[in-house]
This record gives sequence, C-alpha cells and structure tokens, in this order.
Amino acid sequence: MKQVKIAIMGIGTVGGGTYEILTGNREFIKNTRGLDIEVKKILDRSVENVTARGIDAKKACTDLSEIVNDPEISIVVETMGGVEPARTFILRALAAGKSV
Repeated sequence: MKQVKIAIMGIGTVGGGTYEILTGNREFIKNTRGLDIEVKKILDRSVENVTARGIDAKKACTDLSEIVNDPEISIVVETMGGVEPARTFILRALAAGKSV
C-alpha cells in the first residue's frame, strides 16, 4: 500500500474540514484506493489553534521549514486564504519539490 504524507497550511474552517475529511475517511481511502493518507503536519500561527480542534500537538508547527525540509511530506494543502503569506509559502513548498 502506498503511503502519502500530507501537510495542511492553516487550520481554520477549510483546513479543519480538510483534516476531518482526510482523517475520518482514512480507512475508506485505504480500502478503495490503496492509499494510506496521513496528515503529518499542520501549520498555523499558534499550536493552540491546532490543539483546540483536538489534534495532537505533535502534528502542529508554526514554522514552514518543518514542512519544506521534511522529505516524507509530498503534498501540501494550502487553506490559509488571502495572498500573503500563502503565496510565499506555496512558492517555498513548490521549490522544495512538494505538490501543492
């Protein structure tokens, strides 16, 4: 089974919903698509925003370098909205070879 590690940038309404869909349907995706999708990191301004949603603090990060320098993460989902800093973060992730 192919493993795919993902990072989500932003844990507001859209990012939180994305996290819930990916984690809530993990077994379904494994069984129907043969993909084991794991959300490895969640980038936000504060760790508290991540943990307030009941997500383990180990998944939280406040520094984009934790995502771009992690060779296991292949996909980055941008849910921050707005132009900046989302644009800069997307360009850094792409430069690091991540699919965004």
